[in-house]
Amino acid sequence: MLQDWLTNIFSSFYRYLFVRGERCTTAKLHIFNFSFSIDFSCKVTGHGLPLLQKCLKLLAVIVAGDTTRVKHTTNMTDDQLIKQFQVVEDNFNQALTTNNVDKISKYVSEEWILLVPQFGIITKDRFLHVIEQGDLSHTAMNKQVLRVKLYNDIAIVTARGMNIGFLKDEPFNAEHWVTNVYKKENENWICIMTHEAPATCK
Repeated sequence: MLQDWLTNIFSSFYRYLFVRGERCTTAKLHIFNFSFSIDFSCKVTGHGLPLLQKCLKLLAVIVAGDTTRVKHTTNMTDDQLIKQFQVVEDNFNQALTTNNVDKISKYVSEEWILLVPQFGIITKDRFLHVIEQGDLSHTAMNKQVLRVKLYNDIAIVTARGMNIGFLKDEPFNAEHWVTNVYKKENENWICIMTHEAPATCK
């Protein structure tokens, strides 16, 4: 549990101060709505006090972030998640059909990869390069989001859609199952992996 984890951190910090010969006394410490049985304040000098202050600031951020993620995860129904990520997917599709590498880059992380049966793993740099060279272009793209699963700041989105365009001047019109993995960064969902598979069933 989060409280046990924080308690272990404070115990380790207490031992650190003891080894340094710092003088410590027990006291109450409250972070948001959490309190701890071993809470303490320290009469520290030198490096001890700045380190304690940094520790408290870091823990405050961790606790705040954890409660925020719980709120987003538990308060949304499956239908609400699908609607939310349908918008995310539509925006991503729109960026891809512009064939503008700068616009596309805003929706994918630096480590993003595309996994497709015919070519295997395609890195972001390779994907954007063939678009920039004009070897690959998208004229239309749409997806229907069918399933979304959230794991804190990671979302796995499964959809079915059509992809129309040109690959080295050869037209293609393909129907795919698409699974996008998103990571939440600064309140934005950024795609970190895309896996496409041909849709052979109705």
